[in-house]
Amino acid sequence: MMSMVANQDKTAPAGIGCTIAAVGAVIGFGIWLYSPPAGYRWEFEGEGPGKPYYMDLPLMVFGLPVLALLTWRLVIAVERTRGRKWVPLLATCVALVVFGFAGSLYMASQESDSPYAEEGI
Repeated sequence: MMSMVANQDKTAPAGIGCTIAAVGAVIGFGIWLYSPPAGYRWEFEGEGPGKPYYMDLPLMVFGLPVLALLTWRLVIAVERTRGRKWVPLLATCVALVVFGFAGSLYMASQESDSPYAEEGI
């Protein structure tokens, strides 16, 4: 019975890490989907620039979770001696909000090379 408790303690951080990565990916995809620069939305392949697809999408979907997971692990390493287990999760939630806001500012600052940019689509 003792070994089952020890296994649960080892898998809990992995489950929390996977949850943080999934939430970060969803937030990143939402930022990419709902904050495109003018003229980028509803473009099809070959019509406009591909930067939103080969740079901005991976940056938001993979970059945001990586930053959140790094924050989580860093705070766990710092807080390990103090014993407060809620601090890493709180810091990760704050990091997701801050990095999400920074991602939306990044997406809003992009300028479109599309001829459809003036339409405001």
